[in-house]
Amino acid sequence: MKRHERAQRHAAERAAAKRAAVVELIQDADPTLDAEVIAAVVVAVAAGRGARSQLLKQLRADRSLLTSGGSQATLAVCRLATALCAAGATTIVLPRCARCGRGVELVKRDEAGGICAACYNRARVAGCGTCGRQRRIAGREPDGSPACSSCRAKDPARREACTGCGKVRPVNRRDAAGMAVCSTCAQRARPAEVCDGCGQPGLIVHRGEHGAICRRCYRAPRRRCGGCGRRRRVALTADGQRPDLCSTCHWAPVATCTRCGNLTQCVGIRDEAPQCFRCTAADRLDELLGDAQPMAALRDAFLAAEQPRSIHTWLDRSPARHVARRLATGELALTHAALDGLEQTPSLAHLRALLAAVGALPDRDPHLARVELAVARALARVDDPEHRRLLRAFATWRILHRLRRRASRGPVSVFSVDRARAQVVQAHDFLRYLAARRLVLQDATQRDVDGWLASGPRTRAQVSAFLDWATNQRHAPALTVPAISPGGAVTVADPETRWTLARRLLHDEDLDPGDRVAGALVVLYAQPVARITRLQTSDVALDDQTVYLRFAHDRVLMPDALGELVRDLPHRRQTGPSGALPAADQWLFPGRHAGQPQHPEHLRRRLAALGIDCRAQRTTALLQLAAEVPAAVLADTLGLTPRTAVRWAAHAAGNWTTYAARRAED
Repeated sequence: MKRHERAQRHAAERAAAKRAAVVELIQDADPTLDAEVIAAVVVAVAAGRGARSQLLKQLRADRSLLTSGGSQATLAVCRLATALCAAGATTIVLPRCARCGRGVELVKRDEAGGICAACYNRARVAGCGTCGRQRRIAGREPDGSPACSSCRAKDPARREACTGCGKVRPVNRRDAAGMAVCSTCAQRARPAEVCDGCGQPGLIVHRGEHGAICRRCYRAPRRRCGGCGRRRRVALTADGQRPDLCSTCHWAPVATCTRCGNLTQCVGIRDEAPQCFRCTAADRLDELLGDAQPMAALRDAFLAAEQPRSIHTWLDRSPARHVARRLATGELALTHAALDGLEQTPSLAHLRALLAAVGALPDRDPHLARVELAVARALARVDDPEHRRLLRAFATWRILHRLRRRASRGPVSVFSVDRARAQVVQAHDFLRYLAARRLVLQDATQRDVDGWLASGPRTRAQVSAFLDWATNQRHAPALTVPAISPGGAVTVADPETRWTLARRLLHDEDLDPGDRVAGALVVLYAQPVARITRLQTSDVALDDQTVYLRFAHDRVLMPDALGELVRDLPHRRQTGPSGALPAADQWLFPGRHAGQPQHPEHLRRRLAALGIDCRAQRTTALLQLAAEVPAAVLADTLGLTPRTAVRWAAHAAGNWTTYAARRAED
């Protein structure tokens, strides 16, 4: 026992001697550092006795490793130099990367010496043997070909059925029985811990100087940035000289731009040539768009954006930037037809709207164009020549003809467009159903129609338009579809609930002002969301302290509470280049695309989140108004057709023969 204790004591003495020797060598290189600080750094960098022995051997062999900044230093010496510089060393120099020459922490070594993480990642870039893209290589296949991380994750040989969820996914780990466990099930199996950020039990995803942080606190913004004032994740924590900074403010500090002279966030501070985001964006746009005259208006719209950082985001991430380059070089014609031939993505729709708003493209109804494109695609999928002829004739002379005639009188409703597209799709599907049974439309029977309707969803009832047209044109026998209401039974809201909801919309300041106005127009004035979204600023009339809003021909006086909200519209303005265009303030409810209003379905979902069933509330409001107001006044005020107004008056059983006398009394 005494021999064991003596061995431990001698080992401890040797370790202390080696630590003291390393501290002495470091003090010789930088006398300004305190011995206790150096000892703490040595223990943190080289915790084991073997690591300290190796470090001592390297420093004795070449004492200039800490002061020369050469790339031949070992990784242990590199970590030591980095930690000493962070502790306040003045003579010790960070080792420089053998490839890029920067004085940063070196993480790997190659034949040239120590290299940084960036150079190491660039050295691993090669052509993937599976997808052919130049990407960082994550490993090699059994035949020796390189493979990127995406291809390795998609490799079926690396996927197994998870024992937890049963899905075939990449293996994260294996349980005690050797069964595969995916990453999702592996995380769910971890015990919950109390988060140091919110104090609630949850799955810990990060441990750092702020303690154990759950997923919600790690991803969500928790503190206010001292640079821009936004609540965002903090990239640089506050100290005695600076506040908390988000990633944007930390990456781009405030300086005077050398080109425009504005005091704002700039890049290039270290090169002593700061340039603001707007000037750097101008250079990038010139490189992307060139000097093409049709694209000059698009460039000016981008540079007029209120937040120039959004320009860099579009240039870095949007797939439509490649389309803009092709348009600028002339590879792609600047026409709607050329853009229709591309994949219709949200980014392309945003670019098309911008080009139309700045005048580079002719203006057209985007909803009507969607139907025309859907018809062209449906015709391209029809193999049978006779069925293609029938579908083309139906789409041209029944669907598109009616929509174009309606568009000549005013804007086409989004819901009318969706219904037209559904009618074309269902006609195409019904013809495919007949072709699979080796039938033509002339030989179809009512039994075939009923069998097709019964074997699919309720949306198949939209085929009635095609069957009516085919019967009238004598392309098919008399085939009918049972009358089915696509939206289900019409419901009516409780009157007391309706007035409670109206009071909340008028007086609850915690709600979004735009949602309050839209909800009030549905609940009180029975306006459909499709018409609400198309209200323009020209429909608002101000008269001293009163506010009038025009739904159809007549102006309607708004209550004081609702009028104050209407005065402040539009509440959510468009951002980016769309918000800098002259048509940005045209709509009371602007959408995300330039010059276009908000989509009615988006507004309907926002109102549904407030507990507003638009259909039920509008039905209830129409019944009340039809019982109190003559049909002619109702039609002119709310924008109904005379026939619709009369029908609602009949449903409400309203007696408005004394309407004039009641108005005189009021």
